[in-house]
Amino acid sequence: MSGDFSQVQENLARMLEVALETTLTESSHQGECNFRREQAVNEFEMEHCIVLTISSFRFRVMVILHLSFDDRMRQFIADLTDTKKQETDDEKLLDWLLEMSNSFCGHVKRHLQDTCPPLGMSTPNFLDSACLSLDGVVEVAHQAHVKMTDAYGGEPLFGASVLVSLLDDADFKINAPQAVSQEGGGFESFGELEMF
Repeated sequence: MSGDFSQVQENLARMLEVALETTLTESSHQGECNFRREQAVNEFEMEHCIVLTISSFRFRVMVILHLSFDDRMRQFIADLTDTKKQETDDEKLLDWLLEMSNSFCGHVKRHLQDTCPPLGMSTPNFLDSACLSLDGVVEVAHQAHVKMTDAYGGEPLFGASVLVSLLDDADFKINAPQAVSQEGGGFESFGELEMF
């Protein structure tokens, strides 16, 4: 494997932070993103998750966006989309979250392109967090988990996890991602997140 185990873990965690911050910035989020690292997927106390996978011939990656579909999340989405919370139904809010998770997973996929360029990505699945009992189901070689709060440091708004399964450590590498502010002062557009 390229680099030691702890460096891979650190790069994965940093990749999650950069991918989530980039995704939210592209969707007009103006606030500061603060991150806290977690050790395991079961440390998230959020009601729901959106699960996507990235696959290659050499490894599989499960990408998870943790969230609670509550009034705080509804207000967050309404603020980003310049709509009133009470004027937006749950289906439109969920559509926005699924599009956001697609964009987030797309950023993760781009960070992994150096490892194995032919990568496939699944569609997002909105699930109850109770579905994330992975003990004995997935053998995880590497994992990273982060929680994101706003500048006021309240309860986490989003969590993100990445779980990597592979047959051979030599098949997986990840370079240290650049901070959002180091990515040229702007973002390459990969599609706007809009309410339908």
